[in-house]
Amino acid sequence: MNKVLVVIVALVVVFAGAAAFLVLKDDNEKDREINLISGVNLEGSGMFIKSDVDIDTMIEITPDGVQYKPEGWGGKVFATPGATSIQHILLKSVVEDADKIGLRFLPYQAGASLSSDAVYHIVGLASAADVLANTIIDGGMSWQPQLERIVSDDSGKFQPLVLTNDMFPGHLCSVVAGNHSYTSTHQDETVRFVAAFIKATEWTANALANPGSDDYNRLIDISLEVIGWDDTPNNRKMMEDSFTVTYVFGENTDNPLSGVKRDIASYTDSLYAMGDVLRTPLIDLGFDSTRAFVDKFVDDSFMKKALASDEDDLKAGKKADIRVAVISGDTHQIAVHVANSVLEEGGKSFFEQYGLNVSFSYATNGGGVAVALQNGDSNIGILGSPPIIISTVNSGLIKG
Repeated sequence: MNKVLVVIVALVVVFAGAAAFLVLKDDNEKDREINLISGVNLEGSGMFIKSDVDIDTMIEITPDGVQYKPEGWGGKVFATPGATSIQHILLKSVVEDADKIGLRFLPYQAGASLSSDAVYHIVGLASAADVLANTIIDGGMSWQPQLERIVSDDSGKFQPLVLTNDMFPGHLCSVVAGNHSYTSTHQDETVRFVAAFIKATEWTANALANPGSDDYNRLIDISLEVIGWDDTPNNRKMMEDSFTVTYVFGENTDNPLSGVKRDIASYTDSLYAMGDVLRTPLIDLGFDSTRAFVDKFVDDSFMKKALASDEDDLKAGKKADIRVAVISGDTHQIAVHVANSVLEEGGKSFFEQYGLNVSFSYATNGGGVAVALQNGDSNIGILGSPPIIISTVNSGLIKG
């Protein structure tokens, strides 16, 4: 072969290889992106404290909100489901806020003395069973229905302290997050998922608004099954009492996730203000403001299309499988299980109506769901707002 031709071929191969590397690198970067595609619920967690503690020494609920009494909090040890869980972050924000409790928030260390100028935490106690078995904690914060199980236990060990509904009225809790490598290449399937989830969320909210109705009783049935509680009168009563949750996907408007964007921006600013939670400045991710970050992080395109599309057209889509990561023992996320349940005898679930076969993987807390999204084990995940913000920012999963 002519030497000149050999050189040209070699150069073509080198440049082609370099181009392929650059494309691969760019694709890998894009594949790490996580976006929020729907709201799930507002409020629905709460605090518990040992039954021998006088609640009046810790809080007072007034028409102006919760008034905290710092002297009743110092030296106590509290459980949370995980270090990035919304329960942990909300508790941390109250403890460290000088206008609320104004104490240090420190990890509990066995054998160390406890100071009256600090509140201590033990993370990873997500289930009622784990909380009730612990011999160190004075109280904690948990999601429903674990909270109701804890304060209703026959041991009488704990009593209710305060709901997050009173601590942070109307706060955004869980969200639906999508792995961009999936949602960008399966846009039709993602739209159909969101459409079915909207239907299930509306059904759930309507069922709760009509206690005693057939839909209400079916919701309790589904909840007991998902949580793994036997269908007994006592468990049904606990489950009913645990629905301190408001289920809302967003708004049926031209800007359906405007409220989610507002609250995610507020959470992001608060997490940065804590100083020890978010490690990567937004500017290092390519964003010059919180708003710029939120506008890319929260992708309302799927919901807009789900709300605007003809329902029959969406239901005519090709059959598809979707893997969804959820938190174990958490009814904040019950709407996604409603969407996967047959609600009327002989009928189909909302997901089935939209041609979707949804399978679930389970994590102990939001951090676990975030990991499942990052490594691609799940296409979609449902988790609290703080853990997905923390994971996305600290792992650099989205770039401006």
